[in-house]
Amino acid sequence: MLKKMLPWVIMIFVVITLIVVAAFLIWNNLFADPGASPGEQARRQVEGVQGSSMPPSKIRELTVEINDVLTNLTTGDFIKVSFAFELSNENAKEEFTLKEFKVRAIINQTLADLSPDDVRGSVGIDNLGTTLMNKINQQLDEGAVRQVNITALVIS
Repeated sequence: MLKKMLPWVIMIFVVITLIVVAAFLIWNNLFADPGASPGEQARRQVEGVQGSSMPPSKIRELTVEINDVLTNLTTGDFIKVSFAFELSNENAKEEFTLKEFKVRAIINQTLADLSPDDVRGSVGIDNLGTTLMNKINQQLDEGAVRQVNITALVIS
């Protein structure tokens, strides 16, 4: 009896699987815009999002500079970097200033893990800025770093 039912059970599972796959494909095709490119779809997703812009004088007020950080890279080369940290509000700027010793430690630790190739070019500079922003924002309670600008960079 079991031998006679086994092919039917397998066939039922195969049919159910095919029905689920077909339903999934039909669902995706009905609700997707076939003429939209991935770039256009991404643009539609962010249409309603508006960035907050500040006047240059306000940006200057909320910026803290840390100049001439000198440390070794993993290869033994030296790096000397200056930063301008743009903060989200006055409270964040005050907290950042009070915790500058922690910020300098984060900068030194981050730079010490890098090689010269890691910070060369615009991609390397962007990666360094993003890494620092993420690490420093974990230390801030009153606001956040909005942008990290690398104002000087020398590797020797």
